[in-house]
Amino acid sequence: MTKLILAASILLLTFFPESFDKEKKKKKDKANTEVSYHAEQAFFAQFGYMKNVTWESAAGNNYRANFEAYGEQISAFYNTDGNYVAHTIKRKLHELPMRLRVALQNEFADKELVEIIQMFTNEEACWYIEVKQDKGTAIYKGMSYGNLKLHEVRSG
Repeated sequence: MTKLILAASILLLTFFPESFDKEKKKKKDKANTEVSYHAEQAFFAQFGYMKNVTWESAAGNNYRANFEAYGEQISAFYNTDGNYVAHTIKRKLHELPMRLRVALQNEFADKELVEIIQMFTNEEACWYIEVKQDKGTAIYKGMSYGNLKLHEVRSG
């Protein structure tokens, strides 16, 4: 259950980071969030030295490191003890596994895909797809074998 809540928190931060950090809007010109030594060391051990890494607070007393590697926008999440939680990468439709891509095209042929995020944890790799609906958006969780499951609906 804890992993499910954590995954949902990471997902919300990935799609809507500004909604969880209202102070960030007020302090845009301020330097990066002060990050725990353990989280920073775990990041370097996993991803190596990356230029232009920005850190911010994340839900559940976690930290989020945002960076670009090989042309991809990546966010990595760590807890205060430096334990890896997950990382996410923004994706395009053509980058998805064939079965998932076909399932999305069949299910949402007449809908706009707003954003696609691939999330990796120690347990799984999955995709979260934000789909524009008539009154807001819906976020679906997709698996490589083509399974789609409604994760959340947002009015808007």
